[in-house]
Amino acid sequence: MDRIITISRQYGSGGRLVAEMVSKKLGIPFYDKEVIDLAAEKSGFHVDFIRENEQKMSSSFLYSLAVGQHYSGGMGAKGIMPGPRGLPLTDQLYMVEREIIESLAKDGPCVIVGRCADYILKNSYPIFNIFICGEYETRIERIKEVYKLDRETTVSKIKKYDKSRANHYFHFTDRVWGKAENYDMVLNTSVFGIEKTAEIISRLYKTI
Repeated sequence: MDRIITISRQYGSGGRLVAEMVSKKLGIPFYDKEVIDLAAEKSGFHVDFIRENEQKMSSSFLYSLAVGQHYSGGMGAKGIMPGPRGLPLTDQLYMVEREIIESLAKDGPCVIVGRCADYILKNSYPIFNIFICGEYETRIERIKEVYKLDRETTVSKIKKYDKSRANHYFHFTDRVWGKAENYDMVLNTSVFGIEKTAEIISRLYKTI
């Protein structure tokens, strides 16, 4: 039971809730938004900026310069300096988050949500990689309920986030997001439910 659990998930599948439950059942740390907080502290960029841009795939210098000037003004962009000689902001944010994920893994078993953690840690730490999916209609209903959105807006949101996560994952790993062979286990929360999915992961984790 010394493995790092990484959980990737489709938007609206309840993957974050599953990850949080798993961490509580096993008594190990849980990291999701905490990675953003640590990245903000390390880079000097505002938390909201990182949350908005960490998975946006743009290599445009004008984009990097524009958002960099907007968010660094008065906030002190200590680590990330947009400009023609530097990497695109998305790449720089990835590098910061990669360092943080590696640092968290050094402290021992934990649950890390998304951010290519399965790929980042694959050659350095024992890991248990999970992908959480869900039936499309179930995901729509979950997002509608949580965010109080109409169906059209919800469908658009799901497509946007899934596409963004897939593009981000492929860009940094050269692997297909959600493809079964890239994970140790793929679980469908529409079949098992959130709690049962967390229970399955926790029980299996104790056997490996």
